[in-house]
Amino acid sequence: MNIVQKKHFKCVGFYEHCDSSSAQPDRYRWLLNLSDKNKYIAEGSGLSLSGASFSPNALTVNMRKFDRILSFDPQSLTITAESGITLQKLFQFLISKNLLISIQPGYPLITLGGCIAGNVHGKNHYKEGIFSDIVEEINLFHPSHGVINLSRNNNGDLFHLTCGGFGLTGIILSAKIKVKTLEKQYIRETHIPINDLISCITVMNKEFNNFDFMYSWHDLSKFSEKIGRGFIVGGKRTDNGTGDLYSEKVPDLKYAYPFKLFNRKILPIINYFFLLKNQRLEKSLSLYESMFPFVTTPMYFYAYGKKGFFEHQVLIPEINIEEYIEEFIILCRNHKQQFGLVSLKKLKGSPKMMWYTGNGFGLSLHLPTSANSIKLVNELDNLNSKYGGRPNIIKDPRLSKKVANNQFENIENFRKELNSFDPKRLFVSMLSERLHL
Repeated sequence: MNIVQKKHFKCVGFYEHCDSSSAQPDRYRWLLNLSDKNKYIAEGSGLSLSGASFSPNALTVNMRKFDRILSFDPQSLTITAESGITLQKLFQFLISKNLLISIQPGYPLITLGGCIAGNVHGKNHYKEGIFSDIVEEINLFHPSHGVINLSRNNNGDLFHLTCGGFGLTGIILSAKIKVKTLEKQYIRETHIPINDLISCITVMNKEFNNFDFMYSWHDLSKFSEKIGRGFIVGGKRTDNGTGDLYSEKVPDLKYAYPFKLFNRKILPIINYFFLLKNQRLEKSLSLYESMFPFVTTPMYFYAYGKKGFFEHQVLIPEINIEEYIEEFIILCRNHKQQFGLVSLKKLKGSPKMMWYTGNGFGLSLHLPTSANSIKLVNELDNLNSKYGGRPNIIKDPRLSKKVANNQFENIENFRKELNSFDPKRLFVSMLSERLHL
């Protein structure tokens, strides 16, 4: 039976998009018969902010029908599941056993395979690390190699190449991951008001041991002396709270209002009232609501309108962060470009491969797609290079090969290892083609 269809693909934010072929198999027999004479790329829920799961030159193989839990071991605290399973389905299974995946991005329909391919992080990067830290084993399929079992001790180089490898080593069939005991199912969130980005760094360095996770929100919609004011969200687990422990309702992020709500006149008003409401807030909510905040606020994504938005996320070493922020603010004032979202997180780890990790602060920026916003972030690339910045490749759909080459000292090793494993380069995406990976 021919299950291949034509489809228009687009990433969250709409920046990268194309027409291509798609298939959604439900049998391993179909997968394992893929020819080594064609190009492919795997897709989970298609929720990347870049074109990581489609290309006009490849067949997209959607894995969502492979979503079973294969085994669970309460002694070793590990769970094995197919790659198309969502974080939501895993959460529902684990929460009933007072268990949790400790590292999760902020949207429940992201798949297990997507988490591995993007080597994602959550709000607690500085305490829990990145997703590869909890991956024990991976079953990978490649048409030229068949099914390969990967772990740190078995095909270790390919294991590390697959984690954060953007799906370019093949199709992840299943994975075993570590889970964590959860004694408290609610979160107490404390909002700490801050005057600017520099003071945010000072407060985070002082307070990070007092919370299970921390991140900030800043207003960069106006360019007065109050630029960058906002608040830090510090979360700590608690026994008491309100809210649904689990929800089936998950909105579509790939919708847009027919008009642009985040425009030059309205965005400062929205941010003013949002700041007024949230800067000194203290509340208890369920773990589900805290981990997946965009479930209750999908209109944020819709508000960019039909042209959409893009994200730029960069890790700046702690030793350079204050000087970097000072120059970043000057750049913002020069361009007068409004941001839909600006956030900081404290990060901790050892840089490796193309992974988004290291000791420093992660700066996340959401910008409406326009000529001025792209010009600003292109200039920001130079500032990032000056201060040793490390971009998050899976998030930034306009990052160029030149910038990636400059900011990842081991990118050539990444390319060589990919080409050594797969000389035919059967797995490609718009992301890999843009960066020549």
